[in-house]
Amino acid sequence: SKGIRSLRNRLGLTQAEFAKLVGATTHAVYLWEKKEGALNLRDKTKKALLSIKGIGAREAKERLEETGSKPKKANAVTS
Repeated sequence: SKGIRSLRNRLGLTQAEFAKLVGATTHAVYLWEKKEGALNLRDKTKKALLSIKGIGAREAKERLEETGSKPKKANAVTS
């Protein structure tokens, strides 16, 4: 769960933006970040997370724009 939060913060995304990027709900991202111990994720979700693990903040924002979601400014407070 710390890895999910760390990745999201590194990419400069809100939970909602991160959820859209990996094809999950905002509530799922919230639960992933709050859960203690190992996460039990579906294969589709694991693949989505692995696909964004090596990208940077700029590429993450570009991918969000492709999906029709506008990311917030980088200096905005993330939840």
